[in-house]
Amino acid sequence: MVTIRHFAELEDNTVLAIIAIAENDCLDSDGNFQEVIGENLCRRLRQSSLKWIECSTDGSIRKNAAVVGMVYDEIKNGFYNPNKPFESWILDETLNWTAPVAKPENVEGFYFDWDETSVSWVKIKETTSS
Repeated sequence: MVTIRHFAELEDNTVLAIIAIAENDCLDSDGNFQEVIGENLCRRLRQSSLKWIECSTDGSIRKNAAVVGMVYDEIKNGFYNPNKPFESWILDETLNWTAPVAKPENVEGFYFDWDETSVSWVKIKETTSS
């Protein structure tokens, strides 16, 4: 079975492309995976001088899945969506946008929706269709 490694091409820390290569193509002479070998292979394959880093499509590497348009945070070593859902929301340590107020527990027959004007969660009655 072939193990696949994914790499993201970055320009100004924004993901431009994702490519998948076989792990065997990233091994050193001792048979150990080396990210830098994969990075160099990506540069050659894409004829690109831009930065390449290993990533994942499931978030198992560098906090979140790398997708075209995501941003790479070098300090936190992870990817995040640059599109802030609401002005009041903050980027947490896992590089996910979170509300400044914790979402209440679900209540049967209701759901909660964020209201930016009041900077709070609003309980909304579920409607049933007949």
